[in-house]
Amino acid sequence: MPKQNGGRSYFNSPNKLTTTGWEEVRIAFNSLNATKVNLGLTVFGGKNGTIWWDDISVIDTPSLNWLNRDDLPKSIKNTNRRKLTFGTDVRTPKDDKLGISGHTGAFDTHHQPPSIRITNTGNIKEGDIIEINGYHALPTANDQVSASWNHPEIYRRMRQVHQKL
Repeated sequence: MPKQNGGRSYFNSPNKLTTTGWEEVRIAFNSLNATKVNLGLTVFGGKNGTIWWDDISVIDTPSLNWLNRDDLPKSIKNTNRRKLTFGTDVRTPKDDKLGISGHTGAFDTHHQPPSIRITNTGNIKEGDIIEINGYHALPTANDQVSASWNHPEIYRRMRQVHQKL
């Protein structure tokens, strides 16, 4: 969306593209509070050749790379704004593939996200729209994610890195 309408720019360049055969590209983004998304497919610096975009889709995957940490807030509500509870009304998403895409420490957007499971049908009725808010790891260059500076563990890890240098 244009920035004057509350939108923001987000640019992501897929890594390791080749010039042979088909390439499947998946790019994850957090829509935050946006209800509309403009999607642009572009090539920068292309000189010649052919490109073919096919089977383009936007898929809602709120639990992909979902982070479950005590210092990160999460919430869930239904259509009437009634607050629901993870663990009681809905099972807390647990992404078993988080950070282990091929090897430990590699993050991706290609694995199946954990499903959202309703555990209390008394509070969630057929047809209710559920709003889930939480944090997820967003892979960027070379399947890496940013560290969270509000978590004490990062300082311990940074000390270890500096001691080894």
